[in-house]
Amino acid sequence: MNKKALSLVEITISMAVLILVMLPSFLAFSSGNQGIQMTDYEFRAHNAAIELVEQTISLPFDMIKSGQYDESDIVDGANFADTPAVFHLSFSSEFKPKMLIEDIIKNKKVVFKKVTVTINYPVTKLSKQRKDFSVKVIINNDSV
Repeated sequence: MNKKALSLVEITISMAVLILVMLPSFLAFSSGNQGIQMTDYEFRAHNAAIELVEQTISLPFDMIKSGQYDESDIVDGANFADTPAVFHLSFSSEFKPKMLIEDIIKNKKVVFKKVTVTINYPVTKLSKQRKDFSVKVIINNDSV
């Protein structure tokens, strides 16, 4: 008898070889996708930080109140540090902003304000791990 059929052992061995060949490719694509996702969150955190910095530096120097502000103080539609200025935020609630504004004094006058905005963001969509992204800016007091 000269049958040209494959036995179960041959099929199992060929499947194992196929899996061993395909596994590295699959792992490369899945880790690449995770890298893209991390880049997306980092990009969005960067934009959120820049958005807060731009809104802060657009205010008159006297309205930029020194202090530490956390996510409960930085809310879309909320007033900034008891001033008429209002935050307009476009980032989602998964991004947790903090802002530190410090006076830089020379000859008993505030000549600069140092603004540090930190955005805490998730590493990936399903991850509980989080990272911080910070932007620092110095604002000049033009009236001094």
